[in-house]
Amino acid sequence: MGDYITLMGSEDILRAGHTMVGASDEMRRAADIFTEACRQQQLYLDDWLSRFVAALDAATGIAPNPEPSGPQGSASAGSLGEEIHKSPHTERDERTS
Repeated sequence: MGDYITLMGSEDILRAGHTMVGASDEMRRAADIFTEACRQQQLYLDDWLSRFVAALDAATGIAPNPEPSGPQGSASAGSLGEEIHKSPHTERDERTS
């Protein structure tokens, strides 16, 4: 049982396996960082949207309804958010300049 056979190229295969393990660990770390960045971006956008709705309410005095009122409905915070998400740009940059 003390006899071992070393195949030609087996060291290269072993090194390649270790390299692949290292690469997969690095990819996992990158995916975790990306996931956290997306989570933080979602929190930022949710906060921005709630402040925008509050400012709109303060400016107009009309609070958006949480649910539509009938077939035509009125603007709700959800539909307002959907409209904002559809727009590629917001006016915030123009107002702060």
